Amino acid sequence: LYVALRKESASSGGVPIAVRHIESIMRMAEAHAKMHLREHVRDDDLDAAIQMMLTSFVSAQKFSVQRALQKSFAKYLNTGIEK
Repeated sequence: LYVALRKESASSGGVPIAVRHIESIMRMAEAHAKMHLREHVRDDDLDAAIQMMLTSFVSAQKFSVQRALQKSFAKYLNTGIEK
């Protein structure tokens, strides 16, 4: 995910993704698990964190870049998890 995001945002002229975004995904997944009173992170926690980060990252891009990123990462953005 990280490599694909970095390559896509660089090739389309968007804001680059950094390692801190991956660290943020881990923290958001842990927070999502805690909200559901779980001690361990599950796949659905990670999916929710990825969707949240990608939605935020894509919306921060220029309009033309947004469209390209939305097409490239549609499988991560449309997971059916509530926002």
